[in-house]
Amino acid sequence: METLERMPFEARKAVFKKLLEVANVENMTPEERYCYDESLKAYRDYYNTIASAERISREKGQAEGEAKGKAEGKAEGKAEGLTEGLLLVASNMKKKGIDLTSIIECTGLDEETVNAL
Repeated sequence: METLERMPFEARKAVFKKLLEVANVENMTPEERYCYDESLKAYRDYYNTIASAERISREKGQAEGEAKGKAEGKAEGKAEGLTEGLLLVASNMKKKGIDLTSIIECTGLDEETVNAL
């Protein structure tokens, strides 16, 4: 009882509400108890269905996000690799003494980038 007195009003209210609910269930007729149990079962089934759907949706969204991230990362990696390759080719061509116009035509790089090498 001392613990109950230290509880906030809302918590005490919840305790007594639960106590009343249990007492009411114990005083039900068999038919009322059957209806109550069926209602409770339907509620729990509904709750579990919703929880399961949320979990499946979350997992699906996460998988789609990961796939999209991998695809974007792969595309960025390819673009970076291509750029690095073109810069290396242009640098090697420049070292070999190939003229600027030919390097630009072969690599597709702009004049400023080739001159910076």
